Amino acid sequence: MFRAGLTVLVASLCLASASCSGGSQTTIASGDNLPEDQWSRGVWLYGQHCAGCHGEDGEGDEDAPPLSGEGSLPLKATWEGSPRTHDFNTAADVFTYVSEQMPPMEPGTLKSEDYWAIVFYSLKQAQVEVGEPPMNANSARNVALR
Repeated sequence: MFRAGLTVLVASLCLASASCSGGSQTTIASGDNLPEDQWSRGVWLYGQHCAGCHGEDGEGDEDAPPLSGEGSLPLKATWEGSPRTHDFNTAADVFTYVSEQMPPMEPGTLKSEDYWAIVFYSLKQAQVEVGEPPMNANSARNVALR
């Protein structure tokens, strides 16, 4: 379902992005008109800033770790050359890392709300129980990865 939705959205936007699952509604947008709901915003932003390295489905490759599936979001940094120095216990830990280190050529350049949307979307795609949006500093501390 994830890949099929991605194809439709890429065709619509001529950009990498993805579809929704679990009954969420995805809003197609351009960079000038991002959707306000966290899921749809995360879909679009992931396609713009993450899919190029981590893959359409979060599968990763030899240069970027997977964000979903086997080996994704390990407690300890296992990726050779990773700048990660702390464990991933909660969604808040993931946010801290992502907001400080991503995207790799321009770390920390997105708005906080955009990083939260990407983390919410990515964790939901990785089948982590994230609760209802919006994800933020308060709610993310309660989202355990294991």
